[in-house]
Amino acid sequence: MGDWLAYGTGGLAYGNTESSINFFCTPGGGGCAGVTFAGNRSEVKVGWTAGAGISKAFAGNWNVGVEYLHIDLGRSSVTGFSTNGASPGTSITQSQRFTEDTVRLTVNYKFGGQVLAKY
Repeated sequence: MGDWLAYGTGGLAYGNTESSINFFCTPGGGGCAGVTFAGNRSEVKVGWTAGAGISKAFAGNWNVGVEYLHIDLGRSSVTGFSTNGASPGTSITQSQRFTEDTVRLTVNYKFGGQVLAKY
């Protein structure tokens, strides 16, 4: 496409995820006795990424472009346990999905010229 390059990209993604839950059940709200729940979880998640971009060459070895990436690290859950002793052994669990959408501007410089292999 002349000085333009359109491309797709994809692959493995990983990252550290952190979740926490802090919940206070107000007394008198449907049999709730003022119980407080708390918990946290940290883990490395593995997922996938996919995206697309376009770039334009200019001024010799320079190019500028824009790229979009969608990252999906899947689901995780965190459990909060009763912390004030009003209901020992009681817990609540919350689940969430870890996704990220990123758009970035790229500026690149290509070093050197053509590479010719000599044998």
